[in-house]
Amino acid sequence: MIGVFSEDANEITYLLNKVKLIEKKQFGEMVLYVAVLNNTKFVIADSGYCKVNLGAAAALAHYLYKLDHIIGVGDCGCLRSRGANPGDVAIAETSRQYDVDYSAIGYQPSLVVGLSQPQYPADEALVALAQEQATALEIPFIVSNFGSADRFLADGDEFYGLSQEFGFDTVDTETGALGEFAFINSIPYVYVKGVSNFGDADAAAMYEEYRHMAYEAACKVVYQMLNVLTGGGGGCTCTGGDPMSIPINISTYTEMTKTQIFEMLAVTPIARLCVAENGQPYAVPMAFRMKVRGNSIMFCLYSRAGGHKMQCITQNSKVCLEFDWMTENGVLSVVVTGKAKICHGNFTAACNKDLSAIEVTADSITGRIYPLC
Repeated sequence: MIGVFSEDANEITYLLNKVKLIEKKQFGEMVLYVAVLNNTKFVIADSGYCKVNLGAAAALAHYLYKLDHIIGVGDCGCLRSRGANPGDVAIAETSRQYDVDYSAIGYQPSLVVGLSQPQYPADEALVALAQEQATALEIPFIVSNFGSADRFLADGDEFYGLSQEFGFDTVDTETGALGEFAFINSIPYVYVKGVSNFGDADAAAMYEEYRHMAYEAACKVVYQMLNVLTGGGGGCTCTGGDPMSIPINISTYTEMTKTQIFEMLAVTPIARLCVAENGQPYAVPMAFRMKVRGNSIMFCLYSRAGGHKMQCITQNSKVCLEFDWMTENGVLSVVVTGKAKICHGNFTAACNKDLSAIEVTADSITGRIYPLC
């Protein structure tokens, strides 16, 4: 079951208003809500503030519901030099607890005694999903490293020094604790937080002014992620039962909007990779995963090492990806042009243990809607 964690009543209320609540369990100040979205149950945990409460809520939710994905939502402080604005979203790529310090007895700062590492990587697929949904919603975002402590950081010089020492650029209370729990229990996780302040002398005033804007942005992204993970497809009422939140008029030939393009990419399972060898086109259907980093969009595909398309890419890195989706009265088509790079590594799948990754960086993405004749 998916577990969503928040420490703020406003965030909990926002999410509960969009789903069907079927059960509420209270344990002291902690509350676990079991809700349904797209006929799929998931749990929302109102943990309360600080790391101990969050860890206890995570343990309780996992014990009762056997969590298979963890998503955190909230607000954070962001290093001003990252260029994010209040109301933008920060998506955790890694997290750590920077207030953990056993260095006096020989441990690396921020390393929890008994663990093998101080930093907890978020799940790549969940990070990519958060980026896709933020992009579809046209909410600006950054992918960042989080540093967590039971404190509200309001000193710009200290923030900069900590970022230099530990390599994080966003701060909060909870992400490192949830990251540790997910790491220990081998559960995929990600945290999505709205930027409410810059962790400097103005942090407290900014927090009061922007925290509602921040949590609303983060909640919008998390809700769309839940919609995808529970089978809703992130929003296009297309053939096959994957609902789209945006109505599609296919009575005439139409250019697709950016939001429509990303909603379609969220539900389309196959990309057609088009390469060329000596002027001869060659196309093949492939599964894919989309990654968004800042203004760059990348598509990752996996292929048997040494195949024909790999040879073509070696000779000519310019490629095209085509995605399509049939509806009752028309066709949606998205075309991506860009350059491909082959990444050799230890990629495996159940059907093949000798895979290479093809990374396509998009130069242009266009979409069109065609009515059926």
